[in-house]
Amino acid sequence: MRALAGVVLSAAVALGIAYAVVEVAGDRETLVSPPDAIAEAFYRSIVTRRFEPAADLLSRRSDADRDALRALADEIARNDGRVTDVAAEIEERSADRARVTVTLRGERSEEKRDVDLVWEDDAWRVRRLDNGN
Repeated sequence: MRALAGVVLSAAVALGIAYAVVEVAGDRETLVSPPDAIAEAFYRSIVTRRFEPAADLLSRRSDADRDALRALADEIARNDGRVTDVAAEIEERSADRARVTVTLRGERSEEKRDVDLVWEDDAWRVRRLDNGN
């Protein structure tokens, strides 16, 4: 029983330290997906026409709606064909903003798209796409 109490106490201390690092110190990497992962997930959702998960990654300040997401998917399909790979790289990052370049590799071509993200509700959110949304 003592061993179990020790394990529970150790876990509670570890969780308390993690909470302090994330909430008090303002860490945005330990328990949060980085902006490049969010941008990549967003475009993976778009190219697979899963608009609900993509919409969940949008900032409240984004003007993009589901029709804009469908139009984006259609545009990518016209330009690149079926997308076979999505990769993202952080170009700029501050405490509350990030700019990520996403590379879409398709059957017909490869293209790069810029994504602006903002820190909102304790997560990185897509604010603006390079097509103006």
